[in-house]
Amino acid sequence: MKWTTCIFVFALWLSAFLAVPAYAKEQVFLQCDFPTQGPVDWIKPRILLSYKTGEDTAIVVDDIILRMYGEAIRAEMRDKKNTLRFNWIVTGTRDSSGNQSPALLYSFEYKKSGATANVHMRPRNFANTFRARGGCTPVKNQATWNAMVKQLPPRSANSDRTTRKQGNAEVKTCPADINPSSVSDCQ
Repeated sequence: MKWTTCIFVFALWLSAFLAVPAYAKEQVFLQCDFPTQGPVDWIKPRILLSYKTGEDTAIVVDDIILRMYGEAIRAEMRDKKNTLRFNWIVTGTRDSSGNQSPALLYSFEYKKSGATANVHMRPRNFANTFRARGGCTPVKNQATWNAMVKQLPPRSANSDRTTRKQGNAEVKTCPADINPSSVSDCQ
């Protein structure tokens, strides 16, 4: 074989090798259900996650996130062999007495092999931790995942506020679990 042919074959092989990435990033959608919950409702029965393999962030959404932000939020993600760890923070919530709650720190662990999940929530600067155990199932595609997000309780003007009469005027008030600064016409 001539040396020019060898160079041509090598260049062809090299261009084919460089054109294919080491691995394609796969978009993964998960539905995680937590039938076992503690006495407080800070961990919702369904959490939805979306991430791309090989990246360090994910998208997370549940009832609390939708109520506070109206959309999914980003979570930090770490992939350690058979376990994925997600961390996110929710701010601006109120407890059942109407008091401003500290930031809620969520830590979520997903075991890929058994599809089991554990979620922990700890209010910032407090020692108590709320925990739930459950499992995750893959969701077929983004359209199905988006439909599941829409099935979560929505953030709407009707669900966030109640109206009461005060004299001749109607006064809109926020329930205790809503941050009034995020709802402009609550009093």
